Amino acid sequence: MSESRNPKLATILSAAAATSTGNTIFGIDHRNILIEVTTAGFTGTVKLKGALGNTPPDFSASASATNAWDTITVVPYADTATPVAGATGLVFSGDSGAHIYELNTNDLDYFTAGVTAYTAGTVTVKARLVNNQ
Repeated sequence: MSESRNPKLATILSAAAATSTGNTIFGIDHRNILIEVTTAGFTGTVKLKGALGNTPPDFSASASATNAWDTITVVPYADTATPVAGATGLVFSGDSGAHIYELNTNDLDYFTAGVTAYTAGTVTVKARLVNNQ
């Protein structure tokens, strides 16, 4: 295994059971982020967010000129592989399962995930940062 690869999964959200924003991950020097989303009876939306800058924004607050961040489009590893717009997010309805997604982050400095439209169950989001070397 190459030394440039980070094989560890960083936990962003752990069994989240409410509208929330997860831990912020420092992503510079990584081209892609692989996301593992596991759900247990989860109904809600997971939005992946990223930012550039010297300090992380407040991802739990609205994006603005002084708190700059944006949602990120993701591609599922499933057979359908249709990109999911960041503003739409990953929408689940009573889902219990495991899902893998790829984000083409191209050196975003900071990354997180947030739960919106929550009504039931739990969701865990983990990330692996890679740079294809």
